[in-house]
Amino acid sequence: MSKPRLPKHSSFVARSLSAKLLLLTIAFVMLGEVLIYSPSIGRYRVEYLSDKLEAAHLAGLTVEAAPDGRVMDELTRRLLSHAGVLAVDLLRDDQVTHMLGEVPISERESSVDLRELSFFMAILQAYQLLADANPGRLEVVGESPKNENVLVKIIIDQENLRTGMIEYSYRILLLSIIISLITATLLYGALRWLMIRPIRQLTDTMVSFHRNPEATTMAETVERSDEVGLALREFRTMQNGIRAALRQKTRLATLGTAVSKISHDLRNMLATAILVSDRLAESEDPQVQKVAPVLVRSIDRAAALCEQTLNFTHELPPLTKTRFPLSKLIDEIAQEYGTGGNITLRNQVDPKLILHADRDQFSRIIHNLCRNAQNAGAAHVDIDAFLEDSTVEVDIRDDGPGIPTHVQDQIFQPFATTANGGSGLGLAICKDLALAHGGTIHMLETGPAGTHFKISLPAIQ
Repeated sequence: MSKPRLPKHSSFVARSLSAKLLLLTIAFVMLGEVLIYSPSIGRYRVEYLSDKLEAAHLAGLTVEAAPDGRVMDELTRRLLSHAGVLAVDLLRDDQVTHMLGEVPISERESSVDLRELSFFMAILQAYQLLADANPGRLEVVGESPKNENVLVKIIIDQENLRTGMIEYSYRILLLSIIISLITATLLYGALRWLMIRPIRQLTDTMVSFHRNPEATTMAETVERSDEVGLALREFRTMQNGIRAALRQKTRLATLGTAVSKISHDLRNMLATAILVSDRLAESEDPQVQKVAPVLVRSIDRAAALCEQTLNFTHELPPLTKTRFPLSKLIDEIAQEYGTGGNITLRNQVDPKLILHADRDQFSRIIHNLCRNAQNAGAAHVDIDAFLEDSTVEVDIRDDGPGIPTHVQDQIFQPFATTANGGSGLGLAICKDLALAHGGTIHMLETGPAGTHFKISLPAIQ
């Protein structure tokens, strides 16, 4: 057997489960980091603005400390520069109490009220700021972190905020890459040891077993109790079972070849013996007449055994399916058994029922079942058939003593005989012929009242 090969165009990633696992791990970790980054960048912006409000409140308090409520322009610029804002308004009870800066509050391009800012809006505004190359000025309104009774309004230039957010994003990206690589490496190593390595061993063993099923290479014995260990143990059990079946089939094939040759030669010898026995049967010697029937029956059984053995060892010929009335075929078989036979076939098949099958091969199934019933001592065989959905069900019932319990599970196996002098091949041939027609044959019941077989064949083929 040739070793299975992957397409030449397949890459290392396409062929390697380890590589796929590593890439997927990195991708999932990075996805997790992105999901973490979104609220982080939104929180960064809100905290930045809150810090500016706090610094602006402290700057505004210097005005309150001034004797006349006014400060010099140089001190104002220094306070605003230290707070990182352009203008500050402090409000108590909606009244402006202090003001710093030369930029009127009305001269701003956008605004945000931290008191009403939702979680998702904070994230959206953060992404909007990152995407805006010229963000301009922003009015920020919020309660002072130092005194919740004071409302602070400030104007800031968003360029510094955007620059800080970009630097923060780069740090997060670098940290995410490091975490992804470390996590992927650790997870990859753990999964490679726990899963990939045993799966690769199992795969190599399966490929080796596929190339040479009869080799003695076995899957490695494992003590693991998880699913991988179960798969390895079950595969080892399957190997043992398949090898045992192959060895048995090899022996049976060799035996079948030998038996086929022996049966062929033996049948030729028996042909001569039958001619002699026929001459002996015509003898008027009382002693010869006494033993001749016994000799004739023994030779007939031997000839039948050779015939069945040869039929079983031969490959089934291609089926030639035709449509024919099943009742007419049963009548012909019943007529054959009715001529000098000790068994009666009762045909209960509807004359209108048409079967689509190989007429000669299907008659072999009926012949074998009737012959088995006759050899078992049955006096009657009832045959009926009916159409159920798209299947023709054929029932064969006899009134024989039934099949012994110890062989009921093996009746369709070769050489599992229940009758003295039988070959044990009749039911095996029936099973092969039924399968060749795309159908099945089963024994439904057996006992002292008789045996019931059912043949199921497709009605439309």
